[in-house]
Amino acid sequence: MHATQITIIGGGFCGIMTAIHLMQNHDIALDIHLINKDNPLARGVAYNPHTASLLLNVPNGKISALENEPSHFLNWLINDQPQLAGIANLECMFATRQQYGRYLTCLWNEALKNRPGTVTITTYEDEAYDLQKEDGRFHLFLRHHPMITADVVVLATGNEVPRLPGGVPAAFGNSKRYAGNPWKKDCLENLDPKADLLIIGNGLTMVDTVIGLVEKDFKGKIYTISPNGYQLKPSAETKPIYGDADPKELMKNSPSLLTIVKYINRHRKAAKLKDQSFFKVLDDLRPYNQQIWRSFTTGEKKSFIKHFANMWNTTRHRLPVPMFDLMETLRANGKLLNIKGKIKAITETNNKLLVTLNCGGEIKTISVQRSINCTGPAGDLKFSQNELLQNLAVNGLVCADALGMGINADPENGMVIGAGGDHIPNLFVTGSNLKGILMETTAVPELRLQARKLATHLIENCRMELHPQQM
Repeated sequence: MHATQITIIGGGFCGIMTAIHLMQNHDIALDIHLINKDNPLARGVAYNPHTASLLLNVPNGKISALENEPSHFLNWLINDQPQLAGIANLECMFATRQQYGRYLTCLWNEALKNRPGTVTITTYEDEAYDLQKEDGRFHLFLRHHPMITADVVVLATGNEVPRLPGGVPAAFGNSKRYAGNPWKKDCLENLDPKADLLIIGNGLTMVDTVIGLVEKDFKGKIYTISPNGYQLKPSAETKPIYGDADPKELMKNSPSLLTIVKYINRHRKAAKLKDQSFFKVLDDLRPYNQQIWRSFTTGEKKSFIKHFANMWNTTRHRLPVPMFDLMETLRANGKLLNIKGKIKAITETNNKLLVTLNCGGEIKTISVQRSINCTGPAGDLKFSQNELLQNLAVNGLVCADALGMGINADPENGMVIGAGGDHIPNLFVTGSNLKGILMETTAVPELRLQARKLATHLIENCRMELHPQQM
């Protein structure tokens, strides 16, 4: 029996979960090749943090990697640490990202052990730098291994490093005092523990970096800057929960952006009048977020990004309470100084950076030893530092979505839509590269569904090719 050759580029959550679901098929012969670069297989960037105490942003009871087994992670956690068994509300607590990385590693090893004889899998610690299509098949070029030929390719390349912020000269990107990748361990190494530091960005990546500095007993001041300032919120509030919103009623018709905005504002005002927590309103919308996004026109999507994205992100993506409380303590003690503004200029001297800030018309200058870019992953292909994606774009096999937030693809199955506007058969994309298409595509509850659906689609395609008369 001819085995279908499937190559998955990326060994983080999306890559390994797609492979795990493929390995659970027992009747189709598959030869799977998985290419992993830089981070430990299965852990990726997200679950191989350089800071041990970083918590997940999703509680234990909602972050199973297996959609049809919602308690899978919780059960693994108790089995791994039996002393947790008697803790009340463990499902509402937050494990560390390192723990979740070990969980994914165990899941991966178990899948390898139990895979059927019809499935072979080969992993590579290498970089894929080019992909060419010829006669309906793909030739993948690796940095240190021979070329791989595949029938199907899945792009699970994960998050791009942040792009250089506005106001920062291009030459500064090569400076030893600029850390452009906040997820690399060396961004927090070789620091003067008493000299001040600047973080560009006021979001979740900034928090991760600050916690890393606290772990290293950093004594200097930590400045942060972004156009909207610091607006992070805790995962839960002490006030009663507002529960009068009904998203099912909202979703009876495809809601427009105006309808969504009115719905949110109405319930936010009602929650405020009752002195209740508004957060559940957005949490209850989450299962419908991709459907809502897909129903918007391109104009509505652009308007959302311009006018509402900041409010949405800070309310939708909240901090575990212990991490939020730490940020508030650092702010109250004057150790963490969050600034609303933009960088106007950066001047580098022999031993420091002089950073000029425009804070709503008020010009300030601060002196720091290093600047760390925590503005979040770059999405626009024009700024991609991934050589493979660059080459795919040059060859027209991929192109940016209409919003410039990722790769253009079919929202149903992730099949890539090339520069000519046609689907590229058997070339798929998953994960954060689908942000412009699906918006909600960064956290486990959405990514686990994506991985299962993609694997199911691939298996069904294989069955159709083998038994077309039965389909």
